[in-house]
Amino acid sequence: MTRVLISGIGMISNLGQSLEIHRDCLKSLNPPLQNHDMLCYENLIHHVEVENARDYIKNKKAMRFYGQDTVFGCVATKLAIEDAGFSEEDMKLYSNDTGLILGSTYAAMPLEICHLIKENNYITNENRIDYSLLGEEGIRKLPPLWMLGKLPNTTAGQISIENGIKGVNFSIVNGMNSGIVSIGEAFLALRQERAKRIFCGGTEVELQPEHMAEARRLGIPVTNPGDSILFGTNSQGYVFSEGACIFALTNESSNKNQEYGEILGYWNSYIPDWKELDKQELVPYYMNSMEQVMSMSGVKPEDVDFIQASAGGYSALDLAEARAIYNIFPKSPYITAVQSYIGYTRNASGAFSTAVACLELKEGCIYPLREGNSLYMENKLNYVKEHQVHSNPKVCIVNSFTYLGEVCSLLIRKS
Repeated sequence: MTRVLISGIGMISNLGQSLEIHRDCLKSLNPPLQNHDMLCYENLIHHVEVENARDYIKNKKAMRFYGQDTVFGCVATKLAIEDAGFSEEDMKLYSNDTGLILGSTYAAMPLEICHLIKENNYITNENRIDYSLLGEEGIRKLPPLWMLGKLPNTTAGQISIENGIKGVNFSIVNGMNSGIVSIGEAFLALRQERAKRIFCGGTEVELQPEHMAEARRLGIPVTNPGDSILFGTNSQGYVFSEGACIFALTNESSNKNQEYGEILGYWNSYIPDWKELDKQELVPYYMNSMEQVMSMSGVKPEDVDFIQASAGGYSALDLAEARAIYNIFPKSPYITAVQSYIGYTRNASGAFSTAVACLELKEGCIYPLREGNSLYMENKLNYVKEHQVHSNPKVCIVNSFTYLGEVCSLLIRKS
């Protein structure tokens, strides 16, 4: 069976856009988190800017049509290519056998439209958007090709053009799990020998009022960094954030002697009646995800060294994940989660969790939770708190369980 290796990683988050910066921040327990005013979308937490984007993108003219997600995706892909050690000649050699499977966010109301509404006061007396006036007058104020940068598959297309990728290519719009699902689907495609290399991952940018409104409509709490504690009994909710995380997955023949680990298993499912369920009724679904990925990988619970958890600060889901872990593992593996450092990057969240798990496997240590007080079941579960643990882990599970009923797990082994 074809082995699938993680050979390169490109990350852009509020911490920066190099692996070294991310390592340093995760070790220091002191990332640059700031509060935000939830009623003012311009001040959303973790608004991220790409440094020197034009240095990474060849087609400078096309950039004027790019949305931020396309800029993020193109730059993060170049970072992954550099990290994997792929030269330009090497990329050309494998162009027909290189694919791209990218997790994309759904199309929300573009920021350009939000600014138009605000600047021109396209609001009815009932304090609702005046779509008639927006359609008659507002749209005429936008450039003719503005929509090109907002389509879910634009980023994948531009990444492929920039890097000569001619193999399997598609975008995944799967809600909050798009990024990690793209990794899993790339894993399956390589196992099936549909390609020799595949770039995958997710981007999440341009957080907007619509995202906040959707969360509130569903009863999902969103808060400031100081009030979001992963697995915390008093956590007040998610901290939404932006970023991009792209991977270079390879088979053994196309690898350049750089690898973080080997993907052994992938499970993806959906809870169709999640709205009607009590949150603790989610526990069996979360258990099934981890059990399935272990079964697929031929790994026993006692072989799992740590879990890079899905926890995002939403108490109900964090508690369900904690109980699922407790029910499966006779002895708790180490438990940590990266969201306390970079926030909840929605579509890209599972990809970031996978990236940090890879860094932990390669460095032989597990980074701690940033906040470690009053955690669910802390006397029964082995949370990593205060200091990193140098345990030389070999096997980890990455979870991504979302508030929209999406359930996904990966199992990665140090290679």
